[in-house]
Amino acid sequence: MSPGIHVLCIDDDPHYRELTATVLERRDDDLVVTTAETGREVLAIVDGECDTDPDHGIDCVVSDYDMPGMDGLELFAAMQNRNLDVPFILFTGIRSAEIADEAISAGVTDYVRKGTGTGQYDELVARIETAVESHRADRESDRVR
Repeated sequence: MSPGIHVLCIDDDPHYRELTATVLERRDDDLVVTTAETGREVLAIVDGECDTDPDHGIDCVVSDYDMPGMDGLELFAAMQNRNLDVPFILFTGIRSAEIADEAISAGVTDYVRKGTGTGQYDELVARIETAVESHRADRESDRVR
């Protein structure tokens, strides 16, 4: 795996947000996690970085679904409107096949359910790594063509 994966993690629950960031960084030394509380905060980060860094410094977005003001799918749509082309993983505790179907239909990269225990984080790390490596390979292939 390529070193240095910058993950932007969004969750309105401060405990869960910090726990997720801490566990991800402990599970993989190559992950650097920045956190945000709201979709609006994320858009401010993205908008501020768009002017100076064409890749926005973000390799992957991990977002909760159920957040006040802007849910995870609305955030995904807003990021697409800003042409931020990075993997987007919905990481949510909502157990709804309808939301999972809606997320995949909208074009999110992956959908991971929050749960109890540590297995959810192993799954999340694996999906982040896979999504970022695939995305990087696709971009390199496009560049070569």
